[in-house]
Amino acid sequence: MSFFLLLFSACGSTYHHNANNVYKAYYDARFDEAADLIEKVKPAEKDRLLYLMDKGMILHAAGRYEESNKTLSEAEELSDVYSVKSASREVSGTLWNEETIEYAGDKHERLMIPTLRILNYIMLDKWDDALVEVRRLLNLTEKIYGNQNNLENGFAVYLSAIVWETLNQINDALISYGQLNSKNKELPYYGYDLKLMRSKLGLKGALPPKSSLAWTESKDYRKHAGQLLVIVETGKPPVFVSKEVVSGAYTIHVPVAYVYPQNFVTANIYVDGENKGKVYPFYNIANDIVIAEKERQKRSMIRKMVKVPVQTGLYVTSEELMRQKNKDGSADVASQAAGVFAALLGLSMAAAEKADERSWRSLPATFHLGRFYLEPGSHEIEIVPQGAGASVKRTVNVEKGGPPTVLLLNIPDAVTTIKKANTTAVKNADASKTARKETDPHEMELMEEIAKHPRNGNLRIDYAYLKMKQGDYKREYALTSGMREGGDKGRAIKALIISNTVLSKYGKAMEWIDQAETTSLKDELPLAEYRSAISYLTGGVAQKPSVTILQNQDNLIEALNYYLLGLVEEKSGDMEIASYNYMMAYKKGLVGYIVENKLISTFEKTSDAFKNTKEGKDVAEEFSEIYLKTHKEVK
Repeated sequence: MSFFLLLFSACGSTYHHNANNVYKAYYDARFDEAADLIEKVKPAEKDRLLYLMDKGMILHAAGRYEESNKTLSEAEELSDVYSVKSASREVSGTLWNEETIEYAGDKHERLMIPTLRILNYIMLDKWDDALVEVRRLLNLTEKIYGNQNNLENGFAVYLSAIVWETLNQINDALISYGQLNSKNKELPYYGYDLKLMRSKLGLKGALPPKSSLAWTESKDYRKHAGQLLVIVETGKPPVFVSKEVVSGAYTIHVPVAYVYPQNFVTANIYVDGENKGKVYPFYNIANDIVIAEKERQKRSMIRKMVKVPVQTGLYVTSEELMRQKNKDGSADVASQAAGVFAALLGLSMAAAEKADERSWRSLPATFHLGRFYLEPGSHEIEIVPQGAGASVKRTVNVEKGGPPTVLLLNIPDAVTTIKKANTTAVKNADASKTARKETDPHEMELMEEIAKHPRNGNLRIDYAYLKMKQGDYKREYALTSGMREGGDKGRAIKALIISNTVLSKYGKAMEWIDQAETTSLKDELPLAEYRSAISYLTGGVAQKPSVTILQNQDNLIEALNYYLLGLVEEKSGDMEIASYNYMMAYKKGLVGYIVENKLISTFEKTSDAFKNTKEGKDVAEEFSEIYLKTHKEVK
């Protein structure tokens, strides 16, 4: 794809915007209208999977199960292709807005495709075809997670167990019911189902201790009854919003999940006028959004670490080109034009950059299920939702020994207000960019103690250490005043060496290294190596020194040693080793935007070959994981 095409695709309208009328009709439960409207949407190739997933879900909600399965089958094939992205797609994704690459779907979305197909076949009373999809779901789960027990979707697992049981595949049904038990799912029914499957196989086993007492009828009653399944799909799924994270000179765009309030609570099920129970929440998509958000944020950060040198290189190239002159000293018009283009390209990349906000937005937020055993024959069923949706009445016929009779209700829940999900997000690392700051409870307690005991030097030193662990190294006054008030001199000097080194105040750091010689630190720290390293950094010596990584020290000293090694390697020109050492310093507790910028700036200068090695990927991934764990979003 050309740069111009990339630029226009980055700035163009999104699929979700184009499908706005489709979503409005769908969320208003006008399913057939939504199905007609989505036919008029012409998605870009990069958004085609979103289009197919939405279309498949809308057709499912409209009760057009054959059409839904055909569409979802196409979506599944496309997802398989897109999930294995080519190198060119990854490059375009790192250079531009993440939404310029083909959307392959989050893990839970990919698994929902065969889950919906299972449900469609059940509604069509095609249980053998449903079993094919169950096997497909298991294979896909193993492919994605490497272990089938990693599937968090309790609805998909329970639905699979029902299919196995209906087709008398008792051993497989036992495995599926047991899968819920092994994950300590506090869901109704499965404990009794598990016990029933074991008894059919001639196995003895007690009821799992956390099982719901959902069954009040005797086992003999169940033998002679027919089954009714009531499934309710409800609510809007969470959406992703691109947010800026500022760390010093760098701005990173990451996706943050926002959820819609769910008005639907449950639904009471009346059979011939008698309340037989309710439906239970078997799956809430927000549980998987927590995982998806972390994976997306990590991916955004890694892409940013690769993208920065390209943008920077364009700016440098543009400046060099615009300075080009002909042999006679006149301006080289062609070179200057190319320079302007490179500059505009760099600016366009920065302007177009944002995290990927795309997701499967027609997917229900929750799946509720109720399982009831009724006398064989015809029954009047009334589903009475609590919180959202109108009552629905149906006449059903249940058969003894036959497949369950299934009632499916879709309540999209047309709410429009969203709030931030209760997930791990990010905040601005640069305090100057922060609109408000959250105060650590421990910091509050320490400040109160200092107010009560202003002459306690150790409290001041404790406070300085706490702030350094938050990435704030400008603590010289607190440390020096702490020493004057009788605080631990060695501990304060150690912090002063660390803080001045991070702040690049090498002269000050050297002064405190000299002071350390008068304390027990002379036997604790490699002070001579620190002197050699700082002399090398300031041009005092030409030969690259070594710094010993001391094990079993407190983390900040070990971090300082890695940081000094990073500084030395950076000055010597070995950016690969420098970025590794900065990452280790960060991992050991030397945090804050100064260290983060050091790591990013050196990593960006490494070769593309290194970035694609295991070592290079490990640096980017470990940094991203730690960064996202130590920052929270501030709105």
